[in-house]
Amino acid sequence: MFSGSGAIAIEFLSRGAQKAYLCENNHAATKMIYTNLDKTRLMQKAIVMSKDYRKALEKLKQENIQFDIIFLDPPYQANYAIDAIKRILLLDLLKEKGTIIIETDDEKRELLELEGLNIQIDDIRKYGRVSLLFISRKK
Repeated sequence: MFSGSGAIAIEFLSRGAQKAYLCENNHAATKMIYTNLDKTRLMQKAIVMSKDYRKALEKLKQENIQFDIIFLDPPYQANYAIDAIKRILLLDLLKEKGTIIIETDDEKRELLELEGLNIQIDDIRKYGRVSLLFISRKK
């Protein structure tokens, strides 16, 4: 979700992921995703969804797709990550042993907003001003 240039999905694919779904609502960014997938020769392993994340999640549910890993990299000042996680859980898009990764520049805000959801924080990794939160369903 919020794929930007597609770099993270391309990294996953280059390291052995069988398929990646890239959701991006910005037309210029979507164009860049296609360019990058073409350059890396990974187009056949990717499905690009040029739409709002809410519509993309609904479409994935309709197609009965579940994921091992869902990477969320929303605009930092937006509150999309928590809403996306709520929708992912409600729509049952995460496999039982799956992981959601949130990239954020405000770890404390995200952790506070995650309280009360049926999830657990498995790991937090800090890279400069950015944190990656690794989340799974409560066991």
